[in-house]
Amino acid sequence: MKRTIPWGRAIATVLAVATFAVAVQSAGHWWQMRTKCADAEATVLAVLPDAFGTKGTTEVDFRPDYDFTCGREMLVVEHDLPNRSRDQVTATVKGLHAELTIVDGTGEAVLKEDLTDEWFCPFLLEQGTDSFLPAFPFHSVRSGHYRLRLTVTEPAVPLVGIPHRVVARYQLCGVDRIAATFMGGIALVSALVCLVLTTGVIVVTRRKRRHANKPDARGDI
Repeated sequence: MKRTIPWGRAIATVLAVATFAVAVQSAGHWWQMRTKCADAEATVLAVLPDAFGTKGTTEVDFRPDYDFTCGREMLVVEHDLPNRSRDQVTATVKGLHAELTIVDGTGEAVLKEDLTDEWFCPFLLEQGTDSFLPAFPFHSVRSGHYRLRLTVTEPAVPLVGIPHRVVARYQLCGVDRIAATFMGGIALVSALVCLVLTTGVIVVTRRKRRHANKPDARGDI
């Protein structure tokens, strides 16, 4: 007896394989994006000890390794002063006048920013706490090897003679985190669709086999 091709199960099998491939690829992208964001948040790009407490120029290596869609970089003033609330945090850099310059390997300035106390904003050091530090966000530069030069013409009055350090860090925006979450969602939905299709194919195949084993079976559908 001529057997017909089970087109329904064939199409479902192809779709199951396709959604499985999408799930695996999306999960890989999600893991890479998530790891990239976590590594960037934990990365210290440069450290300038006591840079805002005295006049002068400090220059250090600056090597960003990541490029983000809309992320920026920032200078965070880490200190042990009691001014840690959101309303008082910028008072720590009161009176500061400085210039931030980032130069490439040829000595050409790729970024130049004026730093004054009014341009600083609160940076939450740890989630779930009320501990803020003053931060100065600036436009990010492409990944590579640079020199970061900080020239202070007027030091921050509260930091004069106070141990502190100016730390360059990444400042991620929501777009990069949303992209990682979006890829994770695609992976999850694709995996669920693949599971449903695979389960359906297995159930139908078993039913057809049981039907085919009966004496009155007339072939596959």
